[in-house]
Amino acid sequence: MTLQERRGTLEPSHIPKPRAKPDSQGARKRRKTHTDVVCYWDLDKNAWRSFHKDRLIGWYSISGFTKEKLKEKEKKKKQKENE
Repeated sequence: MTLQERRGTLEPSHIPKPRAKPDSQGARKRRKTHTDVVCYWDLDKNAWRSFHKDRLIGWYSISGFTKEKLKEKEKKKKQKENE
């Protein structure tokens, strides 16, 4: 098994509004929900990702996290790479 580290959020203020397309009657389609799967917004891929709860080894929280702080961090990372 390969270990993977991901940066994601469940915080609604960091997740873009859904773009679900209405069906022919104008209602939005909803996917079946699974209680053993967690869906989260991947901050690096800017896309929805999911994982099975029983596969999670650990997690940590970043308090005071904002989109602006993420953008600043990414900008500094790119500057270091270009030096």
